[in-house]
Amino acid sequence: MTAAMRSAVYVGRVAHVRTGAVAHRLAHPLFFFGVDVDELPALSARLRLFAHNRSALFAVRDRDYAGAAAAGLRDAALEVARRGGVTAPIARVELLTQPRVAGFVFNPVSFYLCRDDGDDLVCAVAEVANTYGGRHRYLLWDGNRVGAHTYRTDKAFYVSPYVHDAAAYEWRFRLGPGRRAVAMRVLDRDGRPFFRAAMAGRARTLTDATLGWLSLRYPLQPARVLLSIHARAWRLRRRGIEHRPPPPEDTAWR
Repeated sequence: MTAAMRSAVYVGRVAHVRTGAVAHRLAHPLFFFGVDVDELPALSARLRLFAHNRSALFAVRDRDYAGAAAAGLRDAALEVARRGGVTAPIARVELLTQPRVAGFVFNPVSFYLCRDDGDDLVCAVAEVANTYGGRHRYLLWDGNRVGAHTYRTDKAFYVSPYVHDAAAYEWRFRLGPGRRAVAMRVLDRDGRPFFRAAMAGRARTLTDATLGWLSLRYPLQPARVLLSIHARAWRLRRRGIEHRPPPPEDTAWR
């Protein structure tokens, strides 16, 4: 199974850097899945510690992603791509995401990588979530590409009460053999970056042995990520960053 499967787990780090009057940085270990969505049923059938749309120690549930509860993960990504203007053929969809662990999940951002028959990237969909329960999907394609595997999108979704005056995001992918890396810069209205985030990891075979090791090395990772976000917010507020709630006209996060 493992030799034929494209899906893998990526083990590495995530880092955030905030510049300006109140500078802040952090980095910590992280793992994330890179699963070919068409392989999920087979992975669920063959692994004891992983399941698709049912309970297990590690799980991916379609309902955790915008538009996928009814359509499925592949069609949810393709719908965003086609609606946004992508006409090129898409042969497969890879999802970079954190799985549920012991029933709990929180993904600040997941990425659908839409590839052609030659495995080149046609487009990507970045699904961003906030701690208020909202989600928004950004299409990254030739229409907003600004460099090799680099894209710029206008900000269209309330994410954090401590990230003020953000106007745009710049996304960059590095998708080498056995490695996945995504970097994001937040730009102000003058096009100056003031916040950067990046996650990167190297592939490990998706087996029960690997999953067992992850459960010991990164216990309850999604819960720890959410706690880290709240702890970081508390530190920023203590250091004088204003807490700004969603503007009344911004209903996208609800």
